[in-house]
Amino acid sequence: MLWFGGLVAPILLLFSLGLYYSFDQSFHIKQQNRLHTLALQLVEKELPAALQSGRFDARSLRGVAVALLQDKRLLAQSDNFRTKDLRRFRRHPHSSYFVIDHEETLDLFYRYPIQQPIRGTLLLVDRGINNEVEDLVDTLLVLDPLLLLGLLIAAYIATEKILRPIRSASSMAARTSVTSLPHPLPLPKADDEIRELIVAFNTMVKRLDRGIEEMERFNSDVSHELRTPLTVLQGEVDIALRKERDAASLRQTLQTVSEEIHTLRELVENLLFLSRHTPESVRESFQSVAADQILLETLQRIDSMRKKKKLKLSIETLEPCEIRSTPTLLRTLFANLLDNAVKYTPEGKGITLSLDCRNGRLRFRIADEGIGIPSDQLAKLTERFYRVDEARSRKTPGFGLGLAIVKKIVDLHRGQLEIHSEESRGTSVEVTL
Repeated sequence: MLWFGGLVAPILLLFSLGLYYSFDQSFHIKQQNRLHTLALQLVEKELPAALQSGRFDARSLRGVAVALLQDKRLLAQSDNFRTKDLRRFRRHPHSSYFVIDHEETLDLFYRYPIQQPIRGTLLLVDRGINNEVEDLVDTLLVLDPLLLLGLLIAAYIATEKILRPIRSASSMAARTSVTSLPHPLPLPKADDEIRELIVAFNTMVKRLDRGIEEMERFNSDVSHELRTPLTVLQGEVDIALRKERDAASLRQTLQTVSEEIHTLRELVENLLFLSRHTPESVRESFQSVAADQILLETLQRIDSMRKKKKLKLSIETLEPCEIRSTPTLLRTLFANLLDNAVKYTPEGKGITLSLDCRNGRLRFRIADEGIGIPSDQLAKLTERFYRVDEARSRKTPGFGLGLAIVKKIVDLHRGQLEIHSEESRGTSVEVTL
């Protein structure tokens, strides 16, 4: 255990020094802030009266000695301000804050320049402050050796307890090579720490395998989705550069390029949305949001698309509903669900939606009379880039990211997402946040 003690001792020493330094800095920053706050209060409330009387009211000073200087003239002071305090300030002409250490207590000196109602300097002295940093040093001198001894004893006991089962499993570990890591290790019969370790290891391997598989599929899907607009862009540019073209042809080429760039930007923004939001970062920005108002705004935005396809919109329920969220997340959720309903509902059919709020929980339901989804594919709808029928989907713009984004938003709110569908009869989606 000597090597452990030799390793822990300097770490403990460095920790103690770091603790001492951080505590010392924190203590003095706190004292400076306290004196700075008092100086601001004096300038705001007490300075005019002090200029007239030449005295500061002791009741507002909280035991702090104060003096007001203009150049070298003493304009006002408190009863407890001493001449030697002024000499000490003059020995530190460039310090806004300094300390006189009396071991057990400290005298704190703070200089605050003022501009109004006069140009001058406010001097503050707080004497007899308990030296908490010195108390910490005394405590650490006693605790560090005791802590080191306790760590050595605890490390010895823990090491022996850990090594016993590890030694019994070392032969099994010796038969495992890097190439066999993806395969689950056999579980020992004994229900001990090693069994728990192997179970955790096997679970980790499964997660890694699943993660690698998802990453490979994700990379493949991204490459596939990017390839089409990039190919179109390259083709249009090559044709435009091949020979002289009239203004109308060039305009058509630029229009096509613009549309493909818009497609690429939309894809990148969707991917960034899926990657950058985490429950921790999002919930910090949650606020009270009127979900019904955001839904109405979103309905107005897709109204032209709906009218173009002559779709009937029925609103069963639209209650005032305030929940903890962000306008961006709710707007994105409603927009994706409405966009899907409009895209996949044939011309002349209908869309029905409802929004209600119970006990601070939002329930939004949207149903369409669209093409529907086979039951065996419902579970895959929230996967990134998944589209039910590739041949049919080519006629409908999109990347297969809409429901993945909806699922992400629902998860960020710890909500629920339910999708029901019948082929040729329509699809209904219910979200609870």
